Amino acid sequence: MRKVITLAELLIAISLLGLVVLAVGTFEVAALRMYRKQDYRSEVLIAVSFIIQHLDRHIRGAIGDMTNRGIRVIWQANTSACNFSNCYVDIRNDLNNTPSDYSDDIIRRYAYNYSLHTVRFYPDTSNLSHYIDLSSRIVDCKFSFDSSQGVFRIEVLRGRYLPDKPPSFKNPQVSIPSTINLFPFPHSLN
Repeated sequence: MRKVITLAELLIAISLLGLVVLAVGTFEVAALRMYRKQDYRSEVLIAVSFIIQHLDRHIRGAIGDMTNRGIRVIWQANTSACNFSNCYVDIRNDLNNTPSDYSDDIIRRYAYNYSLHTVRFYPDTSNLSHYIDLSSRIVDCKFSFDSSQGVFRIEVLRGRYLPDKPPSFKNPQVSIPSTINLFPFPHSLN
């Protein structure tokens, strides 16, 4: 006797195979979407972390006294009005290891521009045409310095994958959870 597959059995088998393929495809698409979101999120997180590490490195080397400040913060009260000339941090670094001679020091600057979503680093303020954009994904930023306690504070640092667009599943936003305190070495506090 011959075994024969009926049309009904064939249709049921094809339908079940189609459901399995559809389930696997849906799972794969969801996994790729989640991976992409995490990839975007990690890019923003790396940018925010890089700015914090960059600042910390130069703040630790700040040197100064009451008349030659080691750290000076000029920050516009309204972040949305920040441009590179009114929201910045100047850090005095002594490259020649002459702590009592401030004439040979270099002033470095970190500046924020709200409309460009950029934190910019100027290695030497005597040449403001030379700079490095540390990130162009920063949507909110605020720094301060408490000279009485000698604490540099990153009050707000928030980045977004596409800074011109609102946060969403496809456009993750990353921010520091609370204020980050960075401590310069004691010689910059006098």
